[in-house]
Amino acid sequence: MKKFLSGVVIGAIITTSVLAFAATIKKAEYNDTTISLNGEKLVLDQQFVSITSEENPDFFSNYMPLRAVLETLGYDVEWDNDTKNVNLTLSSEKSDSEIIGEEKITVKTEKYESKEHDIEYLVVSGMADTKKQDTINELLESFYTWPTIYLYDEDEDVPSVTVKANYAILGDYLSATLESLSLTEDAAYPNNSFNAITFNLKTGETVDYDTFIKSNSDLLDAVESGKFEFIYPGEGVEDADKAFLVDYFAEARKGDEINKGFYLTEDSFGLFVGGKTHAEGGYWTFESEYDDIADILTEQLTSVFAK
Repeated sequence: MKKFLSGVVIGAIITTSVLAFAATIKKAEYNDTTISLNGEKLVLDQQFVSITSEENPDFFSNYMPLRAVLETLGYDVEWDNDTKNVNLTLSSEKSDSEIIGEEKITVKTEKYESKEHDIEYLVVSGMADTKKQDTINELLESFYTWPTIYLYDEDEDVPSVTVKANYAILGDYLSATLESLSLTEDAAYPNNSFNAITFNLKTGETVDYDTFIKSNSDLLDAVESGKFEFIYPGEGVEDADKAFLVDYFAEARKGDEINKGFYLTEDSFGLFVGGKTHAEGGYWTFESEYDDIADILTEQLTSVFAK
């Protein structure tokens, strides 16, 4: 029983019929109590726990998973066993919630740190279908650790990898991006990389260009006509010719030999392509505001940004 109660981590008594805690616990079980902040329901990863007593049948206490509440509100919670102190730090990590259907889905940026790597990654919570949620989180974990296993052979020294996570939620869609910087001893240049993955949060499935772009030729025409602004050149190509980079992206879109893809921001449709050479930069990105390319976008996207 003590082991069960310790799983609550930090509990706060919400309601009780007596002031003194019962000497012997009869039953402790999870319940469906909910909690709201300013009228908005919080989505927790732990449930409340109700406790009854063997000695006093009138005794009832309801324990709130305080740690889960604080973390949902954006606090980092740490226990110092030496000083018996709970330390709260307001996290700087990004967290957003979106109502999708009848679900309130939360996306949070968390950080994994090791001796070699400093990796941000995304975690999705609040989905009623936990199987879909687990699938999305497994894909996100693989996605954000991709730079540590994709860029280097097993026989090479482990590089120092930093991964920056970002995302946007538009309607039913979560678009996640990563920017990574890999440093290997004696390397002439750092290895910059960029990647993106987009999910339909209703279905739990990943989506491709075809979901948002009417045709590949429309997209290439928009790039070649200058509707996409050159955003990030990668390290070492700030003075390169913009027209050359746009042409190179258009050629890359026609083949499969180069890492390429798309991403969504709150106001723009983004495109990325792997750099032509290591020295010229690891990747290049282009963006166009949705209104500027509305004629080539499908209803799935125009219905979202038009609201």
